[in-house]
Amino acid sequence: MDGGIVWAPAIDGGVVMSTRGGDYRLSLGRDLSIGYTAHDASGVELYLVESFTFLVYTAESAVALTGPSPRSPASGP
Repeated sequence: MDGGIVWAPAIDGGVVMSTRGGDYRLSLGRDLSIGYTAHDASGVELYLVESFTFLVYTAESAVALTGPSPRSPASGP
């Protein structure tokens, strides 16, 4: 395998993704919005929002990495 490790603290667990090409298609939405956040004497803070998704073509293109599931507490009398 080639490629690097990408740290993503928002994701619990991990995923191994194919980088060979042809496994995904990036689909960009037709919407693009600009919004206002704040301003001060020296500038204005704006943001951009656009929708997108990845379409997966092959089931083996990504494998989820998860830890062991937590054990249920033992039930007793």
